Order: sequence, then structure tokens, then C-alpha cells
Amino acid sequence: MDVQACFDTIEQTKLIGILRDILSEDQYVIQRFGQVNCVGSRLRRKFAKKAWPDDDSPDFLTAAAQLSEALRHTIFVDQVVYSSSRKEDMIDLLEEHITENLVKARKSGRPLIVDCS
Repeated sequence: MDVQACFDTIEQTKLIGILRDILSEDQYVIQRFGQVNCVGSRLRRKFAKKAWPDDDSPDFLTAAAQLSEALRHTIFVDQVVYSSSRKEDMIDLLEEHITENLVKARKSGRPLIVDCS
């Protein structure tokens, strides 16, 4: 079964190994912030998080300036919520999401659970 973003055709152990290589630092600071932009004639607000290496986390203005290069016409709002996460905790959470292989969707107003394994 091919379900978008289900990881059903990706070798899971290889993907987890790649993630271990990508996350090179032992500790990360996670900044939570709001984004406001205009979609048509309406304002859209969403919340996002960005992880930075613990010893290289910028102040919010610097982070917003970097984000604005990719997200034009967007207002960034500092939520003043900063947390810290260890690499191993992040890998454990990603591994759980990847290997659980459970997709929840709605069909005809009723919950539908699809097991992709």
C-alpha cells in the first residue's frame, strides 16, 4: 500500500542511520515561534519549531532573519518558548514515529486506521 509519508517503501534502519548522521550535536535548543502570512484575503497563523545546536542557537531576531530568506511575506512572532532536547531523545522519538507505521485518516466522517507494515 502506498500512503503518502508512510515510510512504507523506505528501509527503516537505513533512514534512522541517516538521521543519526544528520543530527551531529549532542544537545539542541528548540525555538517555538508563530508565523503569520496572507493567503488570499485571509491571514493564516501557524506555529512552528526550529532546532539549533545548543552552542550555536541565535537570538530570535537573527533566527527570524534567516527564516525570512525562505519564507517571504511572513511575520514571525517569538513565542518565548525555548526548550532543550538531547540527540538521543530526538532519535528515539523519530525512530518511534518511523517504525510504528500507523497512519490515521478520516473517511466519511469516521476514523480510519491504516497499518502500513
